[in-house]
Amino acid sequence: EEQFERAYHFDGTTMSSSIITDIANPSNGTTIRASSTLNRDTSQYGPQHMLEDGDNAWNSAALTSLSASGSSKRHTLLLSFGRCVEMKSLGLMFQGGFVGTECEVTAVIDGVQHEIAVEPEFEDNNEMQVVDFFDDDRKTLSAESLKITFKGSTDFYGRVTIYRLEVHGIDFETSCA
Repeated sequence: EEQFERAYHFDGTTMSSSIITDIANPSNGTTIRASSTLNRDTSQYGPQHMLEDGDNAWNSAALTSLSASGSSKRHTLLLSFGRCVEMKSLGLMFQGGFVGTECEVTAVIDGVQHEIAVEPEFEDNNEMQVVDFFDDDRKTLSAESLKITFKGSTDFYGRVTIYRLEVHGIDFETSCA
């Protein structure tokens, strides 16, 4: 398991033995849902592929087809950790040409959504892109779920393709409340 760095409490003190890792791991109970999937074929293009190592990816439906069906013109991903976690950063690996734009990130605690004061702007490439949730490297954010919304895409039809999604942070044993 990849280790990133030591984590810190909000007051800046070091957590004694906590190492930041990728907490968006299905083996730890994390699940993911998407507002759309290409051709509704979740076995081939579903969001679960973002959490796995491999060549498969999540492919969204086109935003143009969503608006024609009466759905909202945005792509939404909902990560449910199944436990309270401390999140430090978000990593996404897109397929170049199919990168999500106008991104909003929301933490969910006890069913209540809390906007995170970060508006990631991803580059149109195939590289892993990591966004810290805070400017201060010593802070983390506690949550049970993470909602990621893309209002647009670099693709003409509004499609988004993500090969890998990682949330770097620490598992909690206590409640987020």
